[in-house]
Amino acid sequence: MVNPVVVEEPPREPITCGVSSTDSTSVVITWASFNNASREGFRIYQGTTSLETTVDLDEVMVTIGNLAPSTQYHFDVRAFNEAGESQVDACFVDVTTNP
Repeated sequence: MVNPVVVEEPPREPITCGVSSTDSTSVVITWASFNNASREGFRIYQGTTSLETTVDLDEVMVTIGNLAPSTQYHFDVRAFNEAGESQVDACFVDVTTNP
């Protein structure tokens, strides 16, 4: 019988977060990630609030919509697994939507 792998610590954080495009009501956030077998996916936060957006572990971008024009936002991308999430604000972007 094969024992299941036990994940004991959260995965490493994504790196090089950036914005590939923005308009008046949405932004596209991008990042790179380490090849980490224990990572299950990514979660996106606006400030300290989870957007309830989970991104598959193979994805490295997400479009965030329903934003207000000419408004500054802070987004945080965190890798997660069953042990928890990567470090807060290790991979983030501050962006202002277009007018």
